[in-house]
Amino acid sequence: MGQLSRAATGVAVVLGVLAAWSARTEAHGEAAQDAFVRTRTVAFYDVQVAGTEINSGETVAITGKFFLLQEWPSGADKPGLMFLTVAAPGPVMLVQERWINGVFTPGSVALRQGEEYEFMLTLRGRRPGRYHVHPMLSIQGIGPLLGPGTWITISGGSSFENPLTLWNGETIDLETFTLPRIIIWHVSVLALGLSWLMYWIAQPILRRSRWITSEAGDRLITKRDQMVSIGLGLLTVTAIIVGVLTTRASYPHTIPHQVIKS
Repeated sequence: MGQLSRAATGVAVVLGVLAAWSARTEAHGEAAQDAFVRTRTVAFYDVQVAGTEINSGETVAITGKFFLLQEWPSGADKPGLMFLTVAAPGPVMLVQERWINGVFTPGSVALRQGEEYEFMLTLRGRRPGRYHVHPMLSIQGIGPLLGPGTWITISGGSSFENPLTLWNGETIDLETFTLPRIIIWHVSVLALGLSWLMYWIAQPILRRSRWITSEAGDRLITKRDQMVSIGLGLLTVTAIIVGVLTTRASYPHTIPHQVIKS
């Protein structure tokens, strides 16, 4: 227990020092893309934002056009399925609607090279702050291609809610739906992972190194190590089985995952 406590204290100190010294970083993602990708694939233009200051829960629209260039770079895959979305620093805004050429487009679409498309994105402010937001076209086989960005400020207002009406008529809030269950499972998995990590960190490193140099590697894994490994493995399998059974019992009415393509 003494070795385990010292190891835990050491890890906590290191993490605390790293957190204290870490400075805030800001970066511009589109500048990291290769020049031939940014200039020879998709051209965004006439991009406009209907307001750059909103309250949490309010919406803002990004409109504009993009053109799929005919002279596609030879080093990149030919464009396949595409998905219109936004690039933002995390889940700070919620994409409510996507429109391409006046058609509601919730999923992936197949667009043609050499054609112009009009788009509209309706976003809803989620977390207060000032964020740099880009319209983005994610292309299968290539990745995300960003349009011009703009700063959008989200001010604190009423608490953000994301209601959804289920097929049985029940209305839930996706922001808090089954949040206690999610926390419990995250904590459980984290506890299992940390237990496994701390067990091996607490092992005498120098002694085990001497075993390796003296060709006594067969002593590295002891009977106790095997028992601990088997025990944690059984706990993990049990947690998975319990999770599946309790979830099926709590939510019997489900539908399989679906992919929308048009």
